[in-house]
Amino acid sequence: FVIAGATPSVHTWAKAVYSLKSWFVFLQVLEIYWTDATRETRRSFRDAYTEGISPKTGQLYGAKGISDAMSIVRSFYAFSERKNWYTGDLGSNSQEAEAEAGTGRRKDQKYSQSATQTKRDRDLPKIPNSEVIRPLSIGNLRKLLHYIGPSNKEADDTRESRDRLAFDLGWVVGLRLDEVINLSTLQFLGLDPNPDTVSVDLSLTVLGKGKKQGTVAIPTWLVLDIIEYIDGERKDAIEHRKNKTKPASLQLFVGKRSSLNRTGLPIGADAIQKIMRTACLSLGIVRVVHKKNLATKEGYEVVCPKHSFHDLRHTFAVCRYHVEVALGNPEPWKKIQAQLRHQDLSTTTQTYLSHVEIFNDSRGVADVRKMLGL
Repeated sequence: FVIAGATPSVHTWAKAVYSLKSWFVFLQVLEIYWTDATRETRRSFRDAYTEGISPKTGQLYGAKGISDAMSIVRSFYAFSERKNWYTGDLGSNSQEAEAEAGTGRRKDQKYSQSATQTKRDRDLPKIPNSEVIRPLSIGNLRKLLHYIGPSNKEADDTRESRDRLAFDLGWVVGLRLDEVINLSTLQFLGLDPNPDTVSVDLSLTVLGKGKKQGTVAIPTWLVLDIIEYIDGERKDAIEHRKNKTKPASLQLFVGKRSSLNRTGLPIGADAIQKIMRTACLSLGIVRVVHKKNLATKEGYEVVCPKHSFHDLRHTFAVCRYHVEVALGNPEPWKKIQAQLRHQDLSTTTQTYLSHVEIFNDSRGVADVRKMLGL
């Protein structure tokens, strides 16, 4: 089943294995052999998940997590049907698109993917928008950016600019965290930004989801800021790294000069997420999460950061919507779809439509920095 999938992501398959493990444990408790499972069995699996508490979070399982697990189960049974291991109603006769998208397919496989996408899986729980995205409000975004670090035009602020640039790539360009981490210096040194046209967009090729290359638009001013970082702050960090026997990394973002042990070394996604968590907690941009102790069944509350780095990508979408409207674009969502690299326009509109009002007080502004007063 794993070999049949096209995705190279270890994390995706780790999640798939965990979902299948939960499914088989569920069948074991009910004393149902796996080939005897039916659609009704999977509905019962859904209901059990809905009422269960996650040992990892101490909270009820979310609708998206339940939906993902159910889709993996359906995809596994479709695979088993093709192998002639299973003949029930959980196979390809009632496939839904999300199941196949969750594990991926190779073009040389003999079955048709389009045939499985004609029916919608109505057994999946409905995922509310509030669970999918949390764009930052204009006030919180402004506070967060000032806290993270200075832009290069803030000459009187002597703090390092690395973190601010990473966050700008999220909310200005809409990049995912992994895409930011995978950027190299060569991608920017190969561009030709004109300081006289700072609002003009340049094309940047990024390595996106599923290791697919895509092209995004990045404003000249941000390219200039990043090149200044490469030639200054980053160069200084590289020169002061401890181990100089190995060639310096080409990764764009490296440990700061002020770092104790990671100066000049490539940073990972966890480091950026930690910066976001620390900033949110320090600024009071938090949410209270109700959890339950699995052993005592007693409830308790935990104060958690309200946002993750990925929320900057969502913020980009709603922010860019108003920029496009201000520029007179009659179809702003198409521009956003292209930048986010969504395959279907409906994915973009259905996800973000209910959130565009958070920037309503800034209509008529065509520069995202002016929108925030930066």
